[in-house]
Amino acid sequence: MTKVPLKRGIAIVLFCFGANVLSHVDRQIIIGIVDLLRHEMDLSDTQIGVLHGLAFSLTFAVFGVVLANLGDRFARGKLIALAIGVWSISTAAFGLVSGFMSMFLARMGVGLGQAMLSPLVYSLLADNFHRKYLGRACATYAIGSFIGVGLVLWVGGRLLELAAAGIAVELPVIGFVSAWRAGLVFAGVIGLVYAVVVAVFVTDHSRADTGSAPVFFQVLNFIGVHRQIYFRHFAGFSLYAICLFTLIAWGPTYFLRIGGYSPQQVSVNLALGFAIANVSGVIMSGLAIDFLRKLSISAAPLRVASCAAIATGLVMIAFTLTEGVLSTSAFFLATHLSCYAIAPAATVVQALTPQKMRVRVYAIFLSFNSLIGMSLGPAVVGLLNDFVFRDSFAVGQSMVIVVATSALLAGAILTSGGKHYAAVLKTAREVGA
Repeated sequence: MTKVPLKRGIAIVLFCFGANVLSHVDRQIIIGIVDLLRHEMDLSDTQIGVLHGLAFSLTFAVFGVVLANLGDRFARGKLIALAIGVWSISTAAFGLVSGFMSMFLARMGVGLGQAMLSPLVYSLLADNFHRKYLGRACATYAIGSFIGVGLVLWVGGRLLELAAAGIAVELPVIGFVSAWRAGLVFAGVIGLVYAVVVAVFVTDHSRADTGSAPVFFQVLNFIGVHRQIYFRHFAGFSLYAICLFTLIAWGPTYFLRIGGYSPQQVSVNLALGFAIANVSGVIMSGLAIDFLRKLSISAAPLRVASCAAIATGLVMIAFTLTEGVLSTSAFFLATHLSCYAIAPAATVVQALTPQKMRVRVYAIFLSFNSLIGMSLGPAVVGLLNDFVFRDSFAVGQSMVIVVATSALLAGAILTSGGKHYAAVLKTAREVGA
């Protein structure tokens, strides 16, 4: 496998980092405007949870696997640009439509576009970086998602301020619309411009060898042969993902409803808190993986993830037992720890999977990850609020139930995968995967 010069590899990471920032701005935009949607669109917490998770993850899960077949055959830079264009158009549409079903369909479009991004990027990084740098390369790309979340919270706070002041924005052709709608349209336009930039500058030199890729049945057979590790990977990291998606989806609403945060505090304090907790979590996990590998610990990614998952569950329990600054600190520490899932999940797949299968195997993982982690967590919090506690101010208790349970289960499953990972990794190295 031909490696590109390190400078070119760094350039690839930075362009993909930018794409990830935009993807998570568009994916997570709802978290900053929950109460605006509730009041203007007359939506319940359950409907908002469905829009945030299920509407997005349905197409994200299904089409991620279908479209991944293209990623193991064609230039990934052009496919990434196409994906950015699709989700950007859908984001703008979400800002213009009215009614729950129309918004549901627009969110499905966002999921469709973003289904391809991470499988393509992680495969591209694995082809262009030596294993000793891969953990950090994956972590750098992943940081973009949390820069995006920070931007969403900052923008969301500003939109709340504009809504409180009754300010509307005039768009060409369309006319005057609510500030939050204008923000979504603007995000879509920025995405379309960036899609052109990626199409021009992200070249896929590592695909110079255009040998035939295994058919999809062979990919499934490979997963089946090594099911002991892949089952634990899919199940463990999907449960772990519930923690992160739940905290991101409902954390800002918790601080607005329970913590008494103003829109200004959301746009500054909360955005900064999430950005620091998330970015530091991804960086630390990547560094931890590479450090343990230097110590010849073959199951380094799983060791890092399993320990962090268990710690996440314990910290969320502490969140319920404290108040004030201690409670807020526990929340952001749990958020920090929940980010340790991302780099390990990616590096495990890239290390174990043959080159021509990586995009599709990671897409299959993301399908499970989105259907379980992205859909289940936010939706269950909404259901608990509406039908168990019957109180929108119970969002804190609902988050703790979902996050602590998922984290502890994830930690147990990932811990059990260490020996299986080591065995498959040895085989992969022997065949030169």
